[in-house]
Amino acid sequence: MNMAFKIQHLAISLSTLLLITACGGGSDNKDAGTNPDPATGSSVTGKTLASVAEASGICYSVDNDALFVVSDRGIIYKLDMQGKILDQHTHKSAKGKKYDYEGVACDDVNGNVIVAVEGKDNLHTIEQSDLSALLKNSAGKPTGDIVRPDDNTLFKDKKGKTGIEGIAINEGTVYVSNQSLNSYPEQDSSFVFTVDDSFSDAPVVDQIIDHGKKDIVGLSFHQGDLFMLSAIDHTLIRYGIKQSKVISTKSLPSGVDAEGVAFDNAGNIYFADDKNGKVTKYKASDFGIN
Repeated sequence: MNMAFKIQHLAISLSTLLLITACGGGSDNKDAGTNPDPATGSSVTGKTLASVAEASGICYSVDNDALFVVSDRGIIYKLDMQGKILDQHTHKSAKGKKYDYEGVACDDVNGNVIVAVEGKDNLHTIEQSDLSALLKNSAGKPTGDIVRPDDNTLFKDKKGKTGIEGIAINEGTVYVSNQSLNSYPEQDSSFVFTVDDSFSDAPVVDQIIDHGKKDIVGLSFHQGDLFMLSAIDHTLIRYGIKQSKVISTKSLPSGVDAEGVAFDNAGNIYFADDKNGKVTKYKASDFGIN
């Protein structure tokens, strides 16, 4: 190998190394997006815990002290609180097509997670201890086909482009968001509905909550209130279930396109970002949440 070729080879190697470093090699535990505080003008900075392609939902399990995250690609993950992936599994239909998982709620009482499935617009129940264990009925199909009133016209548009998205559990009741840009009670409108807590083969819609907001993609409960993510407004909305009204609205951090939100018991809030595939962590107090 002559000297000119050696120099050229070294230059190429150094360029390749720099390119790999720039593309995200190394730890994911680094600064995430910032969130300017309108009152003080200061910014809060979060941490990126993990990279999950098309992360669309997240929940915190008290019993496991772990995070469960779902992806549009039909994958469910279990992460420790530092973001390490402890387990994962891909779920597919009988025809081999990956399910479009959009939201997840931790049902610690029954040792399960409940997943919102877009397209099918139904729920899946998966065991926390075995992510491959998808609850099925006697016909071998996943349970959770929601019984909807009004021939489903209130819940889904004719073309089937929108439907259920976020999901949360509070005191045995399952809350599900119907994602839409239409105001309630238009066809395929924006609202949250609840289903019974039996997680039966065909859960029945109990009530409809008209929260007055649009494009709700993520749900989570904290301190008895329902927190909602609006994709169109790029905001975190606190809705009082008992008061039946919006309590507060906070802007999301810049650069965070969250579709999932969760709280732990240590004063932290987590976001699942569908576009950049990141799971990020912030102090809940930075959003005015105790």
